[in-house]
Amino acid sequence: MAFFLAFNPVLLYYSRFSRSTVLVVGFMFGAFALFVRASDTREVRLVHAGVFLAALGFTAKENAVLYVLCWLGAGALVADRALFGPADYDGGVDRLSALAERVREHVDGDRLARYLGHAAAGALLFALVVVFFYAPRGTGSPVTVAGRHVGFWGMFTTPGAVPDVLSATLADVGKIGYWFSQPGSEGGESVRVAELASRYTRFFGGTFETYALYAAPLVALGLLGFLVERYAASRPRALVMFASYWAFASALGYPLGTDIYGAWITVNVLVPFAVPAAVGLATLYRIGVESLATDDGASVGLVALIFLLVVGQMAVATANGVYLNDDSADGMVQYAQPSDETRVATGAMRAAANDGTGPDLLVYGGYFVDEEEDFAGLGNDDIRVPLYPQCTKFFPSLSLPWYAYKDDVETVCALNESSLDRMESMPPVVIARSSAATPLNERLGDEYERTVLRLRTDEGDTVESVVYVRR
Repeated sequence: MAFFLAFNPVLLYYSRFSRSTVLVVGFMFGAFALFVRASDTREVRLVHAGVFLAALGFTAKENAVLYVLCWLGAGALVADRALFGPADYDGGVDRLSALAERVREHVDGDRLARYLGHAAAGALLFALVVVFFYAPRGTGSPVTVAGRHVGFWGMFTTPGAVPDVLSATLADVGKIGYWFSQPGSEGGESVRVAELASRYTRFFGGTFETYALYAAPLVALGLLGFLVERYAASRPRALVMFASYWAFASALGYPLGTDIYGAWITVNVLVPFAVPAAVGLATLYRIGVESLATDDGASVGLVALIFLLVVGQMAVATANGVYLNDDSADGMVQYAQPSDETRVATGAMRAAANDGTGPDLLVYGGYFVDEEEDFAGLGNDDIRVPLYPQCTKFFPSLSLPWYAYKDDVETVCALNESSLDRMESMPPVVIARSSAATPLNERLGDEYERTVLRLRTDEGDTVESVVYVRR
């Protein structure tokens, strides 16, 4: 299993720049491993460690919820298999009755109190991690006391603001529901069932291509391991079956649940599928050893050839997909982070914020600026949630909002030239789309240094932006 996790090209590629999907699958798979180990050893500290990792998974990406759903579904299937014709019992009901009797015999009042105490401690640990990561900070906090924004760290010096900060945190966490309440939206517009089916077919085809090109040995051996465990073992191991069901559900569900296609979604399938793949690899190894012991040269040669193909395909796929052709137009990566050096913008924003005179940053033009003053748009008309800076569209302006939030950059916006005319003075940093920058060129002149950055793409075309920094 470690072999597949360490050398799979998809995992290698996306782990190099810490794609959030890799983070969530790492945290959730680690939590799952700790829970399995805790079940074997009965060490409660492993449960708490697993809860901690699961909480980190929820802070990494919203699809951590899907992991829990997959676990529940896989657990139900494993339980059904255990209750269907159990070997040592008269039936599933008899097995459940025996389990209930053992629980009554071993769980007294003191032990129940300990269990409840550990459950409460685990829930508290989970909540603390989520609050630490989701609580508002700096000028992005909607909580104000005496005209000062109070966020996570401010709670320790302003105890009276704790309820409001926790309420704001809960509201932010609740926004995760958006991703599950609108399964039929893309670009903010409702889509018909036929269009959703078409998108699913297209995305599923994309994931299948990724499996074929970059994970064929893992998938093939995973299927072999599942079939061997399911139909050749006298008692299929719960761990192998659980991981297989988890992977199958993810393979079918993620093309439907994702709003944009990226090959990174396949890591949600490949990581749990590494468990049955390890079983498949071990099965081939045992066949080879047994064939060698019986002087079955043909079988030994076939197994050796399969191993050679597995290693060779992974080596070639890794070399081509991860280390070679770094400027290839058909690589697996999707344009995400700015391709230019953004420190000229982020450094100037931080310096202006540290100066303390404010406002520090002006964002100009309809591409970046939201037309509604009370809420920040995510770039889609029907998605409106409070964000920071509140006058900007979130997605078109990434990744600058993260730095503005982190450094408490006081931001103002101007939608058009009329808004510019109403401004008394210009902040030390100004950002606009290059195609809309003519009015700024006339107003700022030589007093500002002008730098062009490629921040995002729009319908596949690179969006050039311009940053003005006061000299």
